Amino acid sequence: MYNRRYDKAFVMLKQELGGFSIGQQSAWGSCIMELKNKKGRLTFSVQGLKKLTDGRRYEAFVVAGKGNAMRGISCGIVEVDQYGKGELKWEFDPDLIGKSGFSVEELHTATLIVKGGYGLIVPLAGYFNEKVAWKKFFKEEQQQKPDLRAAEAILLEQPKQNIEEDKKIVQLKSKNIIVEAEPEQPKQPQNIVKEQKISNTIHNKEETTPFQKNFKDMLFNFKRELEKLEQSGILTKEEQNRITQTTKNTQQQQTVTQQQKKEAEQKTEIEPKLQQNQSMEMEQKAEIVQEPQITMQNNNTTIEHNKEIVYILQNNDTLQPFEEGIWKSIALEELAVLPINITEVMKNLFYICAYRKYKHFIFQKTGEKEYIIGVPAQYYPETRREAEHLYFTTFQPCGKEVMKTGCYGYWLRKIKAE
Repeated sequence: MYNRRYDKAFVMLKQELGGFSIGQQSAWGSCIMELKNKKGRLTFSVQGLKKLTDGRRYEAFVVAGKGNAMRGISCGIVEVDQYGKGELKWEFDPDLIGKSGFSVEELHTATLIVKGGYGLIVPLAGYFNEKVAWKKFFKEEQQQKPDLRAAEAILLEQPKQNIEEDKKIVQLKSKNIIVEAEPEQPKQPQNIVKEQKISNTIHNKEETTPFQKNFKDMLFNFKRELEKLEQSGILTKEEQNRITQTTKNTQQQQTVTQQQKKEAEQKTEIEPKLQQNQSMEMEQKAEIVQEPQITMQNNNTTIEHNKEIVYILQNNDTLQPFEEGIWKSIALEELAVLPINITEVMKNLFYICAYRKYKHFIFQKTGEKEYIIGVPAQYYPETRREAEHLYFTTFQPCGKEVMKTGCYGYWLRKIKAE
């Protein structure tokens, strides 16, 4: 429990992910939280960070909450100069941090995140008390939407001019003075169309065909001719009703016959398709009965039987260092579960120096008993011979970086179990 009158906490930010430091030394930083007179301030300071020039940015976050209720609260962008230094000060309410609903007692992590890239990239992180596994549940706290009730109240508020006019009318009525004035009609934009008109236009488009239109015109002219005959006295009303009734019946018969024709055509189209599908299903069943062993093998191609590798794929941190593909972060000692000579790895400085500097390798499953591991490094042409000697065939730069001397990326090696 922090004291709201005055309290202070210091968090050391250590390097979580390599590739963002200047030179061979690891980047580092600090986060100082100070509470004074029920007000809070966070001061982020970083050193040894590479300045980003590819559109990405460093953003400071504090993480609060537990489990699925865990949220990351943005404190702002940290501008890093050419010497690798940057600082940010952010004030907050200790009882309601960033309007997120969390208090200062629920904070457990301070971190620096690279925004504008691929996936969750964390160069620096530190913890107020003990270490917390927050990356799996990290979700950025969204800014609250503006309250629309105030805007609705302004729109619904009656103008003062109308109120004054209403008062004048009441006064005139009390004095028995009648004022005849037509109420001003609200002007409607020309592009507004009533719902009834829209529904009618859609209905006509669906039902009117050239044949139906011609038939309706003929029927309309026929009715007019009958009315003229009735007016001239040649036909009576009863005879006219009989004629119109017969025309309605013929029209209904025509629509019924048309529907029957459409249904017959649809049946003729559907029946061969159904027969084709049934024959295909019968062939597939026959293939399954004849060759059960082959189908079982094809279904199990993506299943991983090594329990240690399954654990790495399910529980290790997810990285996305390149524009495509998802990778898992893997430690040096975890390489022992892969189909690789671990004694050669532990003796070789190519692996050990990279792990001491960047604190991770990357790992990906590509097929049945086929994997790829990546060693983080800066590209220099003189190191290619050493990498190829250890079966690292390609070097891939991170993110949107261009392949050139000194760029950051990974040496990639394919591994296949026998």
